[in-house]
Amino acid sequence: MKTRLLTTCFAVIAVVVAANLVADEDKPDLEGITCPVSNKAVNADVTADYREGRIFLCCPGCVGPFEEKTEKFSTKANMQLVATKQVKQVNCPISGHAVNDEVTSEVGGVTIGYCCKGCKGKVNKAEGDDQLALVFSNEAFEKGFAFSEE
Repeated sequence: MKTRLLTTCFAVIAVVVAANLVADEDKPDLEGITCPVSNKAVNADVTADYREGRIFLCCPGCVGPFEEKTEKFSTKANMQLVATKQVKQVNCPISGHAVNDEVTSEVGGVTIGYCCKGCKGKVNKAEGDDQLALVFSNEAFEKGFAFSEE
């Protein structure tokens, strides 16, 4: 009887460990990712559906505001989709033209490619939220990014 009980316990433990390993593999690397509502570090267990992906938030208290005023937070949410690799860059977010791999800069902790030095210069001259808006606003997002196909 003890042997069967031990065997059952080990089987249950193995299933739980395997489930946690699979769940961890499905979670993106969230180091350095911030909540689009509060700008605080995100919690992997607090999410909201956004576009064709999911946005990570810092706490359950940010879910409501994000869902109620998605447009207000869309630039930072779009940036998070890129940072968490749910989308990939396919074109220059300024012009919509093909990216020149030698013309890049860092925006919000993400490496962005541009078609030319003119587009890169325009982004690099901007600061803070203005710079984020140039690259990750809904208009720029539509020009430059696409959801990864997996």
